[in-house]
Amino acid sequence: SRAPRALCRFAAQKPGRRQTGISDLLTSLSAHARSRIVFSGVKLGNPPVVAALKDSKVPVEFIGNGWDGGNGELTMVLDELAEKSEARGWLRVGNAFQKIRLADQRSQARQRYASYADFLSGSRVVWASFNFVHYKAWQFDHEGLWLGSANPTEDAFSGFYESGIYCLDAKLAEAADATIALDMANSIPIRSENVDRR
Repeated sequence: SRAPRALCRFAAQKPGRRQTGISDLLTSLSAHARSRIVFSGVKLGNPPVVAALKDSKVPVEFIGNGWDGGNGELTMVLDELAEKSEARGWLRVGNAFQKIRLADQRSQARQRYASYADFLSGSRVVWASFNFVHYKAWQFDHEGLWLGSANPTEDAFSGFYESGIYCLDAKLAEAADATIALDMANSIPIRSENVDRR
């Protein structure tokens, strides 16, 4: 017999809350989760879909950038500019780009720490990755998987055009479990009791 085909649903969102398909879908899926919610992104904020997780009856885990992650695209551009400058013998220019990158890295780390501290409570865990996490995914109960463009931030859920797809598919869920396990193995878990809130 053939395995059933995947069941998928596309959702999109427009700025200004004119269309809230992503928020509505993720909020509903979160409310009905039975065992676990894992989600990821470059940044973590407190849009309504994340705020609703405070009432979750299941463990909630976020996989995000660790202290070395920087700001994603900006970090990559600064690294590239520094390398190219140094390769051409422009050491002062390369050093200047490195200093800008380190300042941005510290700034991003402070912002990330504050957002993680705000998120943590109860059975919630943040996994601060040693690698740069760029994918935006939500997994529900090791079964359903959302892959999209939106970081879990206020800007993404109210100010930008965003889209994605939610699928119930055994093979996709298995692959997501393996990726999540690998990312968690390459991360530091942060729990509420480990955060200085001063």
